[in-house]
Amino acid sequence: ADAPDHPAALRLLGMLLLGDGRAPRAVDILRRAIAAKDDDPEAQTALADALRASGEAAGAIAQYRAVLARWGSR
Repeated sequence: ADAPDHPAALRLLGMLLLGDGRAPRAVDILRRAIAAKDDDPEAQTALADALRASGEAAGAIAQYRAVLARWGSR
């Protein structure tokens, strides 16, 4: 409540929502997490997973590719 846009808290909340079957809500939260901190590969991968679970195949593929392009060589 004190830091509603804390990137790690948003990432974890998004991952919990995804695990609970609430993928569309997870997409929203994970996008907020990435907006707050765009250098978090876990949040970016979780967003791809949430997009896939939401039935947004094209968005998921694009997100997975973006993750691989940015983080694949590390």
